[in-house]
Amino acid sequence: MRTFGEVFSEMIKRRGLSVSAAASELGFSSKTALFRILNGQSKSASNRRCMEAACASELFALTDEETAMLKRALRVGEMGKQAFAMNELMRNLLHPHLLSGPLPAVPLTGGECGDLSALFAERMGFSGIRIGILGRCPQSVLALLHRFSEQADVSGICHIFAVDDQSTEHMRVLSEASFVLFSPVYSAYVINETGVQEKNWLFHSGIILISGVEEGDRRKTHLLTPVQGGYHLIVSDRGEPDALFERLVFDARERIRPLKQAPKNTDGLAFPDNYIQFTDSYEQIERGREIYMMKPDMPFNCIPPELLLPIVKEAFWAMEPSAQMAQAIGRLYDIQKARFDNLFGKKKVTHMVLNQDAMRRFATTGIREDHFFMIRPYTPRERVWILENLRDQMSENPYFHVWFGRSPDLVSDKEVTAYEGYGVAIIKSDTSWHLEADHREIMLESRALVSSFKDYMLNEILPEEVFSREQSLRILSELIELAGKE
Repeated sequence: MRTFGEVFSEMIKRRGLSVSAAASELGFSSKTALFRILNGQSKSASNRRCMEAACASELFALTDEETAMLKRALRVGEMGKQAFAMNELMRNLLHPHLLSGPLPAVPLTGGECGDLSALFAERMGFSGIRIGILGRCPQSVLALLHRFSEQADVSGICHIFAVDDQSTEHMRVLSEASFVLFSPVYSAYVINETGVQEKNWLFHSGIILISGVEEGDRRKTHLLTPVQGGYHLIVSDRGEPDALFERLVFDARERIRPLKQAPKNTDGLAFPDNYIQFTDSYEQIERGREIYMMKPDMPFNCIPPELLLPIVKEAFWAMEPSAQMAQAIGRLYDIQKARFDNLFGKKKVTHMVLNQDAMRRFATTGIREDHFFMIRPYTPRERVWILENLRDQMSENPYFHVWFGRSPDLVSDKEVTAYEGYGVAIIKSDTSWHLEADHREIMLESRALVSSFKDYMLNEILPEEVFSREQSLRILSELIELAGKE
């Protein structure tokens, strides 16, 4: 992360210009002012004016890549290196660049030669494979582990790592694991070492433990310890790997807590009890908290309960007309009303970033990106009701804010919501909320992560990547008109 002065100095040299000539071209009264910028002695406003002058200059003729480099350096100067690094990690967590095609080779030394891909290929026929990870693991290695888990009989990947709320380590680990977080076999556990003088090296080590049963019912254990550019491999036919893993973490067992988990476990509950418990858990999480959300289209807790009640009755009553179902419908209404009233009446800030294209689809079809599997599309009249409430709340409620992303890629395949003092929920946006079928969700319980997401939204997303409040209100009015035409 270079300073603005370092980046701009390199661009001047690349064009064969003197500082005096560059200062004259950019409209500086003297070269001294430009020298202060190059030496990192200027304020952010001066750096920004310098960048704008360079972008407008035919002599400099900045490429798109150079303009991006200057903007990045400008943001580093404005935010500070640590805050900027945290935002970059947050961006990668929310928009991971999935590794596709051939993955980079991860060499092995000792025990057996070759690389990690070859090791996995040879163990593809093993059964009951379990993988343990201690500390940070490179993204390329996690990609290999993830691909292996999709092709082999892997029953679990258990990842335990230590973090410090005062550092970027927490976000760095999550960013590296971003594309494997939704894997059903991946579980993450964290030890918070904030304020601890002596860190436990084990939970920063990057050790990987793989076990599985090969033909002949013989269990094999592979211990991989990181070395420069790869791993040292030790293979053993003796000992239970689970017992070894438990011994490694035994002393810290009281401090280990799950990081990735659903808001409420609904296992063993039949519909609609499972959905009631699930939505009730969200009502409790949302209650009285600040909320920071990035989502493709209309959030469910923005649907007026009076509008939703007859739609739910229609669907649920057709499924089972009974006193028990009537009671369930009443309970769901109460939960929705509590969520709706809390969202707009809690006098705590809510920031909501939506995708304009996805909202247009909702306005024209009445189907949300994550439309509940049992209910019909909303009618034009119902869409207008929903959108008018959203517009009115934004216009009149000082605590409620709706924004539309400038780019369709800003909010696409995930719904990410941070709840003040609790955690961050990440949900695949194509869900139909059929909890036993297509629903994929993780809850990362971490106040540090909430703080990071809040900073990312307030300092990165809202200043740079969304339309203004006036433009967002105009878009909402256009959506209302569009919904009413159908």
